[in-house]
Amino acid sequence: MTTKDFLDENYKVKPLQVIDDKALINLLNDPKYAPLMGILREKPFTIKEIRKRYNAGRKKPKEEVTIRQYVKILIDSGLIIKAGQSMTAGKIAAENLYGSSARCYFPVVLAEDFWESGDNQFITEKVLQLLNLVDTKKKPTIESLRILLHSIYSKTELEIAQVFEKYEKEIAENLSNSPFNEIQYISNFMMLLVMLTNSSIYKKDLEDNFY
Repeated sequence: MTTKDFLDENYKVKPLQVIDDKALINLLNDPKYAPLMGILREKPFTIKEIRKRYNAGRKKPKEEVTIRQYVKILIDSGLIIKAGQSMTAGKIAAENLYGSSARCYFPVVLAEDFWESGDNQFITEKVLQLLNLVDTKKKPTIESLRILLHSIYSKTELEIAQVFEKYEKEIAENLSNSPFNEIQYISNFMMLLVMLTNSSIYKKDLEDNFY
């Protein structure tokens, strides 16, 4: 039977979407949802089409009701949007098409969010213990380290945002086939590079807290 897709006039896919919400980052990393997001980066599909691709090569295929639940959760999060309808010749009812809201999602951990995680606080305490082994004029404390990292993260976020604004399409094109966990590594590396290439703007922060 012949099938034809009709995309909504208002359906637009962003080239690049910066994700700074921890819940969304967790969704994109979740093994239940990550494959689904990968499927919809290609183009919009119906639930049946998504299920077929999702289950390809799986020993334990997911039922359609489960795929619908996954799609609903991703719709509620804003990562997936209704893209149009698919019509099959000889059938009256149309099936909804669902698509990704962006071609590429780029994670950025906001400075304010860094300290909310218990794991990050634990790691920071360990880092502080190691830093106190270094011969500096000022022995860093948790508070001085918090101020330093918050300042560095804030300034780096601003630099990254400017890069995204200027090269949005190029970045999206470059990362269009990369899985989200790979993009996360790239994000961390980019933040490191931004810090290194703009080291002068962090000089005063370092002097105030360590020298």
